[in-house]
Amino acid sequence: MNLNRNKIFKAGFWVLAAFGASQIVRLIGNLLATRMLTPDIFGVVAIVWVVLHGINMFSDVVREEKKDSDDFYNTVWTMQMARGWILFFIIILFGLTLYLLQNEFSVNLQDVYSNKQLPFILFAVSVIAIFNGYKTLAPGILSRKLKRGRLEFIELVSQICGVIVMLVWAFLSPTIWSLVSAGIISAGVNFLLTNRMFDIRHTIKWDKKVVLKVYHFGKWIFLASALTYIAQQGDRIFFSLHVSAEKIGIYSIAYMLVMVVVTVIESLSTKVWYPVFCNATVEISRLSNKYYKVRLYSQTVSLLVMLFLILASPALIDFLYDSRYQDAGWMLQILAFTLFGTTISSVSKVCLTALGKTKVQMQVMLVRSVALLIMLPMMYAQYGFIGAILAFSINPYIAIPVQFFWLSRVKVLNLAKEMFTFMSVILFMVIIYIFDYYKLLNVG
Repeated sequence: MNLNRNKIFKAGFWVLAAFGASQIVRLIGNLLATRMLTPDIFGVVAIVWVVLHGINMFSDVVREEKKDSDDFYNTVWTMQMARGWILFFIIILFGLTLYLLQNEFSVNLQDVYSNKQLPFILFAVSVIAIFNGYKTLAPGILSRKLKRGRLEFIELVSQICGVIVMLVWAFLSPTIWSLVSAGIISAGVNFLLTNRMFDIRHTIKWDKKVVLKVYHFGKWIFLASALTYIAQQGDRIFFSLHVSAEKIGIYSIAYMLVMVVVTVIESLSTKVWYPVFCNATVEISRLSNKYYKVRLYSQTVSLLVMLFLILASPALIDFLYDSRYQDAGWMLQILAFTLFGTTISSVSKVCLTALGKTKVQMQVMLVRSVALLIMLPMMYAQYGFIGAILAFSINPYIAIPVQFFWLSRVKVLNLAKEMFTFMSVILFMVIIYIFDYYKLLNVG
């Protein structure tokens, strides 16, 4: 597969342009919704989004397996459909269990889980698993060829439809269901457009040889997805057991803003840099040069954004939101530290995946998940809410040595360049920490 510079630039343009437009729509929707809804509603829905993120993460049966026969794609689609139904029933079971705990057994649940509407919200959002299960495999096939135009258009239109329904609903009836509707509508529109705008169709097929090949290729990715879910969503799961829905709602605002940047980083890595690295795997020295060029661009931008957020977050929150969300400013300052680690980890991940080292991602997420499970309660007990947020923010850095070990094994790692990068970043972070240390202590 020959990927020239124009194709790479075009793919990157579509990813950034569509994503930028999508995030502007999302931000506008969020700003308007916060003026019509209370912070505790955002806290409850944040937990629902944890479930939705899990649905999306576990809905991809296979990623980037280079096969193009009808039997292969039909079997993969059948596996995806079956997984969608399994996830649907798991969410229904979780909602039913929560309903019984609330009403039949009268268990004293934490603030978030005591919300009487939460079980019914889970019942409603479970349909998203069905949407994802029946979706055509066309996006994955075209993404590998860097054909991003229609894919990004679908994502943008889906986002706009969800936000419009949410705002109209919140205006007419400012309840938790207005927020929930956005995710369901977006998923439904995405499903319809994806299946209408692409000619690729699938039928039910079960080829045992294909199933075994998919399992062999994707088993480590699937396990890594489960661990990724813990590493990326563990903070809100932990907070839902220890703090109020209102506090989680305020935190979710800060989290949403930092995730805008994180999602850009990860989208570019998987949608643009991964095909670039795949095209350079024939010659390791060429791959190493590509890797460090991508790293240089990516980490420079992420450092600048991190600096901006650390210095300007309180003022930014004051400008965008009302006084109820003021604490999101110092939360965003701490969360900003995650950006640089995420950049290195994301680029390293797709480079190793291009070389077929899918097991590494599982190892990385195992380290991160275990570290988060240990650090969150420890830091919360020692420093309270601010300590727990800090534990989550530094988590992406913890498993980078694992990726570097494997990059050295495949002769991609350049130790001199890594030492220079990390010494520069350590100096940067020390200066920022000293500059802002006392301000964070005062609000924590």
